[in-house]
Amino acid sequence: MRLVTPCFVSALLLGTLTSFAQQTTPAGRGERTGMTYRYTIPDDAVIYDDSTGKRMTLAEFAALNRADPRGHRLRPAYNEYGKPDQYRYRRATREERETGHFNDRDPAYAPKPGQQMPRFVMKGTNGHEYRLTDLAGKPIILSFWVTLRPPFMSKAQLEALAKQITPAMEAGKLVSLGVTGDAPDQIANLLGAQPVPFVPVGDGRGFLEKFHVVSFPSVILIDKTGKVVANLSGSETQQLADSLKALN
Repeated sequence: MRLVTPCFVSALLLGTLTSFAQQTTPAGRGERTGMTYRYTIPDDAVIYDDSTGKRMTLAEFAALNRADPRGHRLRPAYNEYGKPDQYRYRRATREERETGHFNDRDPAYAPKPGQQMPRFVMKGTNGHEYRLTDLAGKPIILSFWVTLRPPFMSKAQLEALAKQITPAMEAGKLVSLGVTGDAPDQIANLLGAQPVPFVPVGDGRGFLEKFHVVSFPSVILIDKTGKVVANLSGSETQQLADSLKALN
């Protein structure tokens, strides 16, 4: 038995809260602008109960969910590839019960300046694999986009980012990766002839969750040693140039 979970991706522009949420009400209901997607939890998923620390089976969770569809949540825990390698079970909050939407992202757990960046392995649409440990010696910019589709991404946003980082990229002094939830085979069509100041990384929803990204676009700047220099969200990304100067 596999559990297929419908999710809703809601996005408000200009740096306001954006979330992936488990949805128990029909997609499209309400006034939110967003996209839906589904992920499948395999039969042999490793699941732990947050309240007890004990293992539980998918069948046990499914039974709880059937009895009270809005009362329970499985939260994926993501590995360095941005893929879930286990799940954590918890009871729903009062707000989640009322709305039927779950949000597991918390800015309090996002990578912070001075901390070591959690390890990641990302595959660009250029076919290259980007592993944090292999990029030591070069600063890294990770920009996060819920999708490359308008209106979630605008030409003005791309141009503003490019203005700040292109000189360093062209000099070979910076690695820039743009993480998006879009499928890799869709990205070329979405961008068309629009130049972007990053190597696109598709199917990146897991990284958005792993790093608790709640605003779009968001940018994480990492120094040569793998430490976070800045984590900027929404309109804060205009401060990126100052953070880059701090690296020199």
